[in-house]
Formats: sequence, structure tokens, C-alpha cells
Amino acid sequence: MIARLVKAAMKALLPADIYRKAAALTQPAGPIQAPETPAKTEEETSLLAGYEESALANVIAAKTRALFGHNISDQPGAERTMMGVLYAARAKPTETLRVLDFGGACGFHYLAAMPTGIPIRWAIVESNAMVFAAKSFETEKFKFFTEIDVAMSWLGGIDLLHSFGALQYVPEPRNTLRDLISLKPPTILWSRLALSDAQEERTLQTSMLSANGPGALPAGFEDARVTYPITRFPERDFVRAHEGYRLVARFGEPSVGFLFERAVNSLGA
Repeated sequence: MIARLVKAAMKALLPADIYRKAAALTQPAGPIQAPETPAKTEEETSLLAGYEESALANVIAAKTRALFGHNISDQPGAERTMMGVLYAARAKPTETLRVLDFGGACGFHYLAAMPTGIPIRWAIVESNAMVFAAKSFETEKFKFFTEIDVAMSWLGGIDLLHSFGALQYVPEPRNTLRDLISLKPPTILWSRLALSDAQEERTLQTSMLSANGPGALPAGFEDARVTYPITRFPERDFVRAHEGYRLVARFGEPSVGFLFERAVNSLGA
């Protein structure tokens, strides 16, 4: 359902030549199948704490490693990444697209962008544990960082700010949002956001280790519960924070997201 809606949005938003390029992407080889492990009851699982937990980072790295060499355009979330990359690239079709991926884990969305054929320089900003687990994936044009300013220095500028399911898990999401928008990226793509209707909500979220990252729990890992703080603040505040931007599209449930474009008269501001 989401894929059909995004395809329609791409057709409406993108110039005809770029849309044809997206539509002509090679068909994926099929879903990536990972080994299944027997489920345990909640009482039988241990409890891990937060995104700095090395076990969590190692599981996501192992899941991502299994995707290298595959076309993953049929995986959940991949279609929005491709749309964002193609939308941002329309302004500089012959140049390398510089992408800052905030909270990009071990590179799933970098891999998702590959079938577009757009030349990309991709920097992921992540936790210390995630960067350590993913370092071996780095290439000349794909690197991991723990600090935004260091990532920006390596990129040499920014064309697309990309962030999926990360803002709500940082300690102060409003401050992080302000810092990221202050980079003045021409295009911003958010997805998998957790926003509230009226007031700020801070709670603890618990998930199974196996539910984090693409695919099933790889062989050699034992499932566990992972808990981390989550902050939901009002959607109206989130949208208002994008001063100088035009809201191009809002994506609905089950994964709320937004595509923003910097207003023409704000590009030099």
C-alpha cells in the first residue's frame, strides 16, 4: 500500500525524466530471507539498555551485512529513501549528491538508494556503538561519524538531510531538530517519526532485539528485550520548526514522514 502511494507521489512531484528513471529501476531479486530462531517468552529474555548497547549494534550490523550485493528496493522504507534521493537530485542531476543520514544505523538506506543510479556521497551520524560495529562497511563515498560537524566537514556541504526513526530517541529532540535544520539542506526527508497530537510525552519503549534492523535475528545471536527512552512532541511544533521550508508531502501511518524543500527565497539566507 505504502509503495503504491509513494509511487503516485513520485510521479506527481518529480520531473518526467527523473520519474522515468525511478520507474525503470531493476526489479529486486526478492525479499532477503534470514535464518529464523525459536521465540522465547518475555521471562526468558535478558534486558538490554539503549542504543549504545553493543549487542544491538552488532545485530543490526549483521542484518545489514546480509543485504550487501542485493537490490533491496522492495524492503520497507526503501521506496521513501529512493524518492527523497531522486527529488533532491533533480536540482543537480550531473553532480554527486551529498547526503547526511542522521541515525542511519549501519547503512540500510544507503543501500536502498543505490538502484537510483545517482552519484552519492553518504555520511551516517550514529551512536559510538553503531559506528564501531559498522566501520568495516565504509567506502570512499560512504562513511560513519559520531558528530554532525565532523560528518559535514567530510561531506563538504549538504544536499539532502535524511533521517528515519531516529529523532525521537535522542535526549533532546527539539534541540537536535533545530541543529539539523540550521545546516540549511535544500531537501529534508523524515520518516518513521513518533509525534504527539497535543503535548510532549516522554516514556520508555521496549522492543525485542530481533525486531531492530531489517530481517530476522541472524544465527549466533540470542534474542533479548531492549529498552530506551522515547520523546514524542507535537506535530505542529515539528512542522513549525522548518521555517524557510515548503512542505512538499506528508506521509501517513503506519510510518509518519515529511518531505520538505527549502524555499527559493531562503536559499541564500
